[in-house]
Amino acid sequence: METQPRNANQSRGRAAGLPVDAVVLAGSINRIPLFPGNRPGRKALVPIQGRPMIAYVLDALKEARSVGRVLVVGSPEVLEYATRWPQVDGLLEGSSLVDNAWRGLEASSGERVLFCNPDQPLLTAEMVDCFVEQAVRQDADLVTSWARLENLGPYTEGDHKFAKFGDGEYAHGNLFLARRRFPNAPQVRRRLDRLYGARKNMYRFAWELGPSLFLRFLVSLLCRRLPSLDKSLEIGGRSFGITMTGVVCPHPEIVLDIDEPEDYAAAERYLSWQEPSQAAAGRR
Repeated sequence: METQPRNANQSRGRAAGLPVDAVVLAGSINRIPLFPGNRPGRKALVPIQGRPMIAYVLDALKEARSVGRVLVVGSPEVLEYATRWPQVDGLLEGSSLVDNAWRGLEASSGERVLFCNPDQPLLTAEMVDCFVEQAVRQDADLVTSWARLENLGPYTEGDHKFAKFGDGEYAHGNLFLARRRFPNAPQVRRRLDRLYGARKNMYRFAWELGPSLFLRFLVSLLCRRLPSLDKSLEIGGRSFGITMTGVVCPHPEIVLDIDEPEDYAAAERYLSWQEPSQAAAGRR
């Protein structure tokens, strides 16, 4: 990895509003062993192929042409490691994921802010740019990332993350673009916290999006006429008092975060397929 970003602030040939600040929400803790000998601790620092997981995320962000400054929200030990990268600043974590997100928003500049997780070791700059450059063109408070089941390719371990909509099967990715002046009502924060907690269960997720969407979801299941992904996001956003849209990306890796030992084993296997020079370049 290069010690300096690859001219990340050049704006030639790019959409208005780029580059954006990026916030890595690195406060998460893995509470189960992800591999033999692994102990619960900071997920960002869990080693995989000889490097902490967050290292792959920081490499991707620093090499992405659509990203400028990077902020990492986490514990002191996570920040000590992350700030070894140039132009990466650290923010001490708060009491919840949504609290951490607001800390990132408040410390950012520009109109839009990219959010991602630290446990995406398969993330690349190409994937980041693909999402951000489409998302900045959408006039929404929150733009979410998605992948289609038919694009899953060799990553069959991720098939349980997909849910049916009226226009296909999709899984949410771990990239989000938010307005920096995001609605800051306490009830929005609380509901977003619950929504994040329900993200792995289709029924709980539909409920947290709002009663109207949940009712429509149940009726649609009975009638076998599910709403499309875009319609579901529109209804869900309306129930939160925000505008919410989605970008469907061709890269299935954006949905593959590390929650279970099976996820870890799969990511380690896929990383081992990389060219040795690529995997070992510029290790920190």
